[in-house]
Order: sequence, then C-alpha cells, then structure tokens
Amino acid sequence: MTPDLEARLRAALSERADSSEISPDAWSNLQARTRAVRRRRRAALTTLPLAAATGAAALAVALQAIAPGGMDGSPGTAGKAPGTTGGATGTTGGAAPGASGRAPVGEAASLPVPGRADPLRVWFVREGGGGYALCSAARCVPAAPGAAGGLASGGSVVAYGPAPGQAALVTARTLSGEPVAGTFHRPPGAPMAVWTVTYAADAGVRRVEVCDALGRVLARVDTVQAEPRAR
Repeated sequence: MTPDLEARLRAALSERADSSEISPDAWSNLQARTRAVRRRRRAALTTLPLAAATGAAALAVALQAIAPGGMDGSPGTAGKAPGTTGGATGTTGGAAPGASGRAPVGEAASLPVPGRADPLRVWFVREGGGGYALCSAARCVPAAPGAAGGLASGGSVVAYGPAPGQAALVTARTLSGEPVAGTFHRPPGAPMAVWTVTYAADAGVRRVEVCDALGRVLARVDTVQAEPRAR
C-alpha cells in the first residue's frame, strides 16, 4: 500500500466515524450480553456432572436388579436356569404333585376313562440316580420297560406305562389271542411318551406288548395292577 493510498483510507474512516452516532448504552449493553454468556456457560458446566451422576446411579440400580440375588436377596433373572418358569427345573406346571409329592417333569397326559367325564392324569417325576417314575394321583411306577399302572372304572381297565423311544405299536393280548390296540400320548416337556390300552375288565388280558414299527417287542407287561377309581 502506497503512503498516498493509506492517507486517503485513514481520512475516509475518520470521516465515517465522526458521522456515526454511538448509543450512550452501547457499553452497558455489551457488558450485559457478556454476563449472560458467562452465566449460560456456568450453568452448562454445573448441569453436566449432575446428569452424569444421575445416569451412573440409574445404571447401578439396573445392574443390581438383574444380578443373581436381586435387590432383596431373592433369586434374580440371572439366577434362573434357561427354560424354567419357577419351581423345579424342567417343569411346565402342567400337573400338580401327586402320590410321589414331587414336582412333575413336563405336562401331564390325560387318558380317557370310559363312562367318566374327567380323565386319568399321569405324569413323570424325577427319581434318584437320574431316572424317572410315571405317577398318577394313586401311585407311581418306574419309567422302565415292563412297568405299568392301571385304573379300574366300571367294567373297564385303563392300563398305561412308559413307552420306549422307538415305540410305535401297543397291543393288549387276551387269553383267546384277540388283540386290543392301544395308543400313545406325548405330553409336552415329558422325558418320554406314555402308552395306554383300554379293555374290558372281563376280557382276560394276559399281557401288553409295546413294539416298534417293524413289530419287534420293546417291552412286555405280564401283570397290570389296576387301582379302583373312587366314585
């Protein structure tokens, strides 16, 4: 910039400044705006630690609530085994504890009883050593091949028992050799199926055979002890 140009620029700026009116409150307004900005900054700095502390407290409460033992010392969500709804592991609440006094494993099977509106309910319970038993309100039988229970009602007998894994056919054999076909029930959550055969009490059934799809005998029951049904 040349000295002549600089002189002309100074003169123009000075003339413009002399002709401009300055508000008498300009300085006080500037100070007020500055104080307002400072107050907002201080408020923001004060709010940040409070928000952080509140978030940390909420996180601690949530973690304590879902941890084993819960907030009140009772089992929390993480303390339950997968697939359980309370009570014994593996139960679904399908049947109440019966003669065994133990919680059922899986739901109960409802077996039709001739002449009765209410069915015969049977279910599995755990035995010592990892085995199972098949129970009704009156008795329990081991969940093993050849085991069976029964219910006498009117002139009929409802025989039942645990079915081996490959069972496909169940038949009662009378003294005259006539077959009486049975059926299977597969309760949800139960460790195995339940076979059942209903026959006349005077039919003279001498055995029950449980076979696979090829007719091979998987289990044979020679005696069915039928409990009388209360009226």
